[in-house]
Amino acid sequence: NQGYGGAIFNASGGLLNVNNSVFEGNSAEWDGGAISSTTSYLNPKSLPADWDLGEWSVENVRKYWEKKNGFDAANKMVITNSTFSNNTVDSYSGGALGVYSDAVIDNTKFVGNNAGGHIPADSVDGGGAIYAGGWARVDLSNSEFTGNSSNYGGAIATTRAGLEDDTRLHITNSKFAENKATVSGGAISNKFQDAVMSCL
Repeated sequence: NQGYGGAIFNASGGLLNVNNSVFEGNSAEWDGGAISSTTSYLNPKSLPADWDLGEWSVENVRKYWEKKNGFDAANKMVITNSTFSNNTVDSYSGGALGVYSDAVIDNTKFVGNNAGGHIPADSVDGGGAIYAGGWARVDLSNSEFTGNSSNYGGAIATTRAGLEDDTRLHITNSKFAENKATVSGGAISNKFQDAVMSCL
């Protein structure tokens, strides 16, 4: 049990490739029962020492990460042909995954993951399987979500950072069944402006 990322914490600069893997029964106290990642957002009041792009803007932040990492995000997860089952987070968000930068997920199953327990507190941000916030860009395809649970978004929850943001949630050809939320969004609770969903 870790504060963030019960199995893996993907730090700034990390390019994480997960393929043909099983994450089962992992837990974290705050975020990402199996995997959590750092955010791509940079505070304009405390920019990194190596910032040389002039004024803060979304475009310049993306340029900064491209120059630093070779891709335009703080970190990136590519998850394929994998299974996340019965992972939990105690008190915040993302029973299986906490995503704050980039994630590409394909042909992956999320089964029985939970964020916040069976009666989550009001402070829990949700996402029984996946929580995305803080400049996350998530592209999800050909995947299945079954029996995941939280307060907001039994399977997936997103929240905006409350600042100028650069987020998206794109879902294609995916299936949601028997996911449960105690407040709203049995399958998905979304607050991203750029959200495109095509579910089975």
